[in-house]
Amino acid sequence: MWEKIIDRLPSNMAFFSALLSLLLPMVIHKLNQKIHNYGDPPWKKQEKSEDLSSKNINANNKNN
Repeated sequence: MWEKIIDRLPSNMAFFSALLSLLLPMVIHKLNQKIHNYGDPPWKKQEKSEDLSSKNINANNKNN
């Protein structure tokens, strides 16, 4: 019975490829966020904080 199950499992290369297809985009996304946080000019950081605060105000108004 175990042989039938093991024979139907994908190869190690398929598992490795699936793992990479999950991890690579996540790592690239996190790296991109850190680069943007470090490299954004001060006025962009102010715009982002204003956008976030306005979104929070809008969300609070919708809840009331």
